[in-house]
Amino acid sequence: MKKIFILLLITVLALVFDGTLAKDIFDYRIESFTDWVLVIMIIAILLSISWANSAKDD
Repeated sequence: MKKIFILLLITVLALVFDGTLAKDIFDYRIESFTDWVLVIMIIAILLSISWANSAKDD
């Protein structure tokens, strides 16, 4: 959970320091197959980080 918080914090800081980055992120449209693959990969990375950090029953 700590890694996701740090990732989100870095993203927010990047948005604060670079307004054009904010425009690019918030105006992004998923129009092609590669865009969908990119979104699925980002979700998979975030899920794998949270799954690896979750408590495990041995």
